[in-house]
Amino acid sequence: MADIIPPASPPGIIVQVPKAPAELTWVEQAHGVESVMTIIALVAGAGWAVFGDWRKTHAEREKDRELLGREQAQRDQQLRWDQAKLAKDINDQFLADHDAQQALAMVDADGDTCELTDEDDPTIKYVYDRTKNEQVTVLRVDIKMTDKKSVFLRDCFDAWYYWMSIMEQYLKNKLILQEDIAYPSDYYLRELKKETALNEACIAYVAYYKLSSNIEAFKQRFADKPARLATPAGPAPAAPGA
Repeated sequence: MADIIPPASPPGIIVQVPKAPAELTWVEQAHGVESVMTIIALVAGAGWAVFGDWRKTHAEREKDRELLGREQAQRDQQLRWDQAKLAKDINDQFLADHDAQQALAMVDADGDTCELTDEDDPTIKYVYDRTKNEQVTVLRVDIKMTDKKSVFLRDCFDAWYYWMSIMEQYLKNKLILQEDIAYPSDYYLRELKKETALNEACIAYVAYYKLSSNIEAFKQRFADKPARLATPAGPAPAAPGA
């Protein structure tokens, strides 16, 4: 068979005849494996670095949560301290109100008569005959009271109503807690409820003169059973900035 002669290339054109790929030497093969191992090592290193960062970030998050928890506990403790202090301040003012204390003395009286004094003139003393229910008659709204003795006792109960309204408003706004303000209001309100005629006269008096609805709401907090008194939960927190 005659040999096949490839056609001649046109003048001026060089035809590149592809060569068969040469076999890779062992050196070249080893270099390729090394490159793969390098890539694997880089990927593994990057993964370990990411895991290390995650572990560090996780630990930092735990520390942040612990710190936030401690800060919240301190804020709660400070709030509780402030509530108790405010309640004490209100109670101290209430107990320092002479007229309000005269109303409490009337409620707490258990004799046939009750003697009250006027703060403006301690020499003036008003004696109320409890056997005749004078303390109830004074608060009746269907009778006009103009004598000094009656007006004085009404003023005393008005002072007590004022403090009831104030304390109830603070309680509603959660500025104080009931357990901090319980003594001595819980005792006197339970005593008032025992005197049915006087208690009903007080309710009618507040309603007739359209006094604050806080008064009856406050009475209901303590009228049925003794309130739980506050007990110190621990040492007082340091003052802010101390």
